[in-house]
Amino acid sequence: MRARDFMTSPVITVTANVPIRVAAALMASHGFTALPVVDGDRRLIGIVTDTDLLRGRYADSDPGDTPVGDVLTTPVLGMDSSAPDRCIAGVMVDGGVRCGR
Repeated sequence: MRARDFMTSPVITVTANVPIRVAAALMASHGFTALPVVDGDRRLIGIVTDTDLLRGRYADSDPGDTPVGDVLTTPVLGMDSSAPDRCIAGVMVDGGVRCGR
């Protein structure tokens, strides 16, 4: 099995300037616990997780307007769609990475 066999396509992403309330709504509507964060050229710059959003919720007085860029997790690992599932699992286990639907 390869990454493309279980990944969401097309990929649903956000940019760093998106408010956390918008990211939270996207996660909830798709049943995700994380979203890739990309720059203007769609290059991966981080990931925003449900935990990041909770942390951001308490960061300022109007938490819904806090941009994803203020709470995202970096650095982030990306894998090619042809990566074998065993490779992905190994990277996640060895690196203590938690992400999924």
